[in-house]
Amino acid sequence: MLNFSDSIVVGNLQEHTSQGAVIIFHGYGADANDLKPIAEYFYHHIPQLTYVLPNAPQKCEMGIGYQWFNLRDPLKDDYFHQVKNIASSVNDYIDEVIHHLALEADKYALAGFSQGGMLSLYLGLTRRIFAKAILSYSGMFIGADKDFSQEFLHPFETEFLLVHGEDDDIVAPFMLDEAKKIFQQQKLSCHTHKVKGLGHGIEETGLQKGINCLRKSFNLLKE
Repeated sequence: MLNFSDSIVVGNLQEHTSQGAVIIFHGYGADANDLKPIAEYFYHHIPQLTYVLPNAPQKCEMGIGYQWFNLRDPLKDDYFHQVKNIASSVNDYIDEVIHHLALEADKYALAGFSQGGMLSLYLGLTRRIFAKAILSYSGMFIGADKDFSQEFLHPFETEFLLVHGEDDDIVAPFMLDEAKKIFQQQKLSCHTHKVKGLGHGIEETGLQKGINCLRKSFNLLKE
């Protein structure tokens, strides 16, 4: 079960002092601690926001870390329905974070790496109260082959950023191009960036683009 009290928080926790929340979802077989340095990097550049990192509710089938959905069980290879099933509890968690920080309902952004990026994209396109920004690193669309677009709520004001390593051997780089096509078909704008020489990971150029995206979406000037 997802709980705010179990999350890692980087930034201001006092009510009415944060200007927004950035909820960061880790990848498969990882945990919140793995992305804490990313949150600290963001906070160093944008201290007006609070960064919240939960652990996924499922223990990873590999025996280490956690997972948002199952990858290995052949009976559970329908990732789309797994993401749909977990979306309700993650949406409740987002509401809890917003309430705890006493924020307006739309003062939040979602970010994620790999499986967490996939989850962020799904929530960013289906959650009824649109996020300010969605940052997906090494992610992909889940369920594009099932006409996932029928569930889109067309968040035209949300800033979408998709970043992928050109040498990613876990989530193929062409997944970024496929995602871009879906955005274009739905007349939604998104910013994409491929990083030369990068495998399945995150590096400074992608983080800087994330910072710029967050600043723009929350209307925060560089201090």
